[in-house]
Amino acid sequence: MQPMKRTNGREGLAFVLATGIRIAIGYGLGSAMLPLYQMGRGGLGPFGNLAGWSLGFFLTIAALGLFILLRGLIGGVPPMVADRRHAIRTSENEVGAWMFGWVAQLPLSLLNTLWSLWVYTSFPEADRVVLFTSMSLGYSAVSATIFFLVFIVLRRNFSIEQIEIPYGAVR
Repeated sequence: MQPMKRTNGREGLAFVLATGIRIAIGYGLGSAMLPLYQMGRGGLGPFGNLAGWSLGFFLTIAALGLFILLRGLIGGVPPMVADRRHAIRTSENEVGAWMFGWVAQLPLSLLNTLWSLWVYTSFPEADRVVLFTSMSLGYSAVSATIFFLVFIVLRRNFSIEQIEIPYGAVR
């Protein structure tokens, strides 16, 4: 008997599409939120970053819904999730793994923020555009890869049924 595959190419494609849409919307909304970021530098401190992370959190939730929809539409649902490849469904395991994936990439987001601050204060404006663009694309690719790997590995492991409680431990 073959072991059950954790993912497939169609599921990966659905993730790439959902993530690409999330990133595009995030950049669009991020530009609209630029005054908040500038206020952060002008005395609000971490609230500018908090606004960005809050936007990222809500876009991550929306991306989960989009991912589930796209995965079902292109037939990328793995057998461990549903019996039908075109099912549009999820489980608490997947939601938990999705959110843990978001949390797992937060340290990278903090490093990206600190590096952005260094670039902003160290380079002339003409050079910043090239550096920010390349940095943002690189950050997005690395962050999405970490996110997907954490999601795939953990969605099977977030099952309450798999936790064994010794007999008599709970009274």
